[in-house]
Amino acid sequence: MSGSGEGTDSGISLRKAELVSATDRTLVVDADGHVCEPPDLWERNLPPSMRDRGLRVRWNDDIQTQQVLVEDGVGIPTGLAGLGNAGMHNNENFASAMRYEDGNPAGFDPHERVRVLDEEGIDVAVLYCGLGQALGGIRDPQLSVACHQVWNDWMAEWAAAAPDRLVGSAVLPAQDPAAAAAEVGRAVAMGLRAGVIRPNPVLGRPLWHRDFDPMYDELEEHDIPLGLHGAGMFDMEGTSKRMVDLMASG
Repeated sequence: MSGSGEGTDSGISLRKAELVSATDRTLVVDADGHVCEPPDLWERNLPPSMRDRGLRVRWNDDIQTQQVLVEDGVGIPTGLAGLGNAGMHNNENFASAMRYEDGNPAGFDPHERVRVLDEEGIDVAVLYCGLGQALGGIRDPQLSVACHQVWNDWMAEWAAAAPDRLVGSAVLPAQDPAAAAAEVGRAVAMGLRAGVIRPNPVLGRPLWHRDFDPMYDELEEHDIPLGLHGAGMFDMEGTSKRMVDLMASG
């Protein structure tokens, strides 16, 4: 499905010689380093005609919490404060009284993230979305492509602040397999070093559907890995469906 990246410029090569000073200690990698996007990222960067349907953060008075809205529904119903805060315990991250934008600066600022990596003895972090976890549930393929591109543009700039410590991954718009294939090349050109999709079927297509072959071919061509990011459950069905409203079921 994808190459190892060992010995290539574009791959997610995590060799000690590149990332760790010449010592005998073990390389320490945060392989699931979520970030916190600006809450208005999509409202600022989507075409005007799409902004009222793209990802947006709103306060729900009825349940007294923030939510991610996408298209005409709720993408992430609660728990926004815990989506990407590095350097904090989960009890703090998911505190109901804490707003998303008040989280640890290490979730929002790449330089603060590097400081936390240093404090925790971590050499490099592979970065995934926070709010962008709702991208996989967009049903409109055109909106999906635009929203994914906004995130990838932002992540490329974020990770470039410390490329030897922060490995940016590209979220791929699997709702449009041809666009997902094209996004691989665009992402690599911006310096992103991995692709990410969710493990669930997308618009009725399981991930082994032949429609996805061009995306897998592009990943192989550029020799970068593909991450299948679930939702923290012990079984495949659960890990792909935990956030039910996020799944683009078609």
